[in-house]
This record gives sequence, structure tokens and C-alpha cells, in this order.
Amino acid sequence: MLGFGECPDSKGIIKDFEVGQYVGIWYEQYRYFITPEIGSTCSQINLTHSDDGALKYEISYLSTWNDLYLTVTGSARFEAPDGEGKFVIDFPGRDNVSIKYRILDTDYDSYSVTWSCENKDGYNLRNVWIFTREQYPTNEVILKAIVALKKSKMPVKFLIKTDQYNCGQPDIEIDPDAEYIDDVDLNKDAEEI
Repeated sequence: MLGFGECPDSKGIIKDFEVGQYVGIWYEQYRYFITPEIGSTCSQINLTHSDDGALKYEISYLSTWNDLYLTVTGSARFEAPDGEGKFVIDFPGRDNVSIKYRILDTDYDSYSVTWSCENKDGYNLRNVWIFTREQYPTNEVILKAIVALKKSKMPVKFLIKTDQYNCGQPDIEIDPDAEYIDDVDLNKDAEEI
């Protein structure tokens, strides 16, 4: 999302962040529009400890341009010595990209809400992601994340659903009694909470 001026102060970054509980696979469910993700589906991240003690950050997705799974690997380093959920992900390579991630909220077991903002010349680029541990989360999980996003004063209306279906998995077991995210109206249902 494009904003004018400097990046706003982020509201509600998680305190006492526990990286050991956060590592593992997270599935992207919603995000703001971001150019590098055009044509991507089935996006997920995997945060692991690497052999050198650093954190390895992998983004995997299915490209709709060529039907190939692609992975981008970076390293994560924490910015906040006081235990806040602030870290920088460095993606070495042609552009040497660094992204400042802020964990706004997580319960470590079902959802995570992250955001980043980068100052440019007179404007800023803001991104929000909603990740879940399950590839097919229930509405309840998504709505928890939406509530956290709203508490952080981040707009919900710019969220784009990430396709997690048709990802080439074998038979998928889905609970027929649960309500899944295709059934949720983000703006309406989150306002009712």
C-alpha cells in the first residue's frame, strides 16, 4: 500500500516475542498488494535456525506464470534487544533487499499478523501479511488475526486473499463441519467482533 510522507509508528508490536515458538511454517492467507508477489499463489514462509546460529527465512510460492514452485531464501536478524517482535530479513543477491518485519500479534499456534514499511522519497510502502499455521484455517482463526490488525490501526480493506488451493498437494483433509475463510467477509465479520 502506498502512503504519503514517512512511515507511521507501528502500533502494538508484540512484546516478549518468543522466536523459538515462532519458527516453522506459516501459510500466507492475506496481504496488501506487493509487486514482487504478482502471479504468486500457495505462498508460505519457513523460519528455521541455521547451522551458524542465525535464522533462515524461506519464502516459497507457486508462480502462475510458469507453474513452478519458487523459493527465495534470506536471513533474519532481530532489531529489538528488549524482546519486541522486530526483525530485519536480508535477501542477498542482485538487489540486496532488506525488509523490516514487525510482528503485530501472534498466538504462535494458529495465526500471525506482520507488517513492514519502507520510506521512499516523499512516500512510503506499507505491507501487511496474515499468516496461519494451517493452510486452510477456520474463520475463527482469521477473525482473531483481523481483530489484531484492527487493534494495530491497520486498514483491513486493502487485504488481498492469497490462493492456497490448487497447490498440487495430495488429498487434503478438511473438516466438513468447520467454516473456512472462503465464507468470511473481512470488513463485516471483523466489525461484529
